[in-house]
Amino acid sequence: LIDSSAFKQSAKHQNPGNMPYSSSKFYPSAVILGDFTLPTNLIDQISTPSAIGGTLDADLIPDSNALSLSFTDNEIFSYPNGFYFGNTTTTPYVGHTRVTYQAAPGGVVSILAEQEGSTFGPYEASSGADLYRLEQGVVGAETMFDNAKAENKAVTMVLRIVGAMVMSIGIGLVLQPLEVVADIIPCIGDLVGAAVSCVAGLIGITLSLIVIGIAWVANRPIILGVGAAGALVVGGLVYMGYKRKQNAAQTPYKF
Repeated sequence: LIDSSAFKQSAKHQNPGNMPYSSSKFYPSAVILGDFTLPTNLIDQISTPSAIGGTLDADLIPDSNALSLSFTDNEIFSYPNGFYFGNTTTTPYVGHTRVTYQAAPGGVVSILAEQEGSTFGPYEASSGADLYRLEQGVVGAETMFDNAKAENKAVTMVLRIVGAMVMSIGIGLVLQPLEVVADIIPCIGDLVGAAVSCVAGLIGITLSLIVIGIAWVANRPIILGVGAAGALVVGGLVYMGYKRKQNAAQTPYKF
């Protein structure tokens, strides 16, 4: 709600201090998948709520409803997907209270979860991640895992790009004083500003790639171990070759 007390003509435009109702979700008594009952957090994943369509009858509103007690029958109107309460015309406008409804249709679903009695809960994998997924229709386990991997890859890529952008912006802000100092000469200031942007972008992308590489290797201990062992072997060979060359250079020639 917008506070109307700061309006220029607040006496003529007074918004209510609070909404008579807040958004709520209403679930059926039981949502069944085979012999199991779905918890509410899985029910929320079944489908996206959409408008129920059509016009509801105002007679459906209980007489004990708080809003209906505050308005007469001539001030309660049906509206697509709900009702509105006002004291003037049959057209809602600013100041009226509108209540709308949405419904999420059911259907056949597939679930990746852990059985907990007669319901489901998250399954904790050995990596510590939770497997708790619902998809529409009959979907095989392998396909659901593939879909989850694809989503994780997409989210990871987006986060990498955002991280590189944020790092570049931060470096650009650090270098910003150089542009301010060079702004004494207009043309020079613009050139320095462009150069600062390019340098900040290059440094940000480079550092981001380094961080991404370290995180990628750190999450793959086998590759990390093999890489470390390989580095030790190469380092040992290089050191042995250097020592041999050094010893050979120190050996006196015999005539």
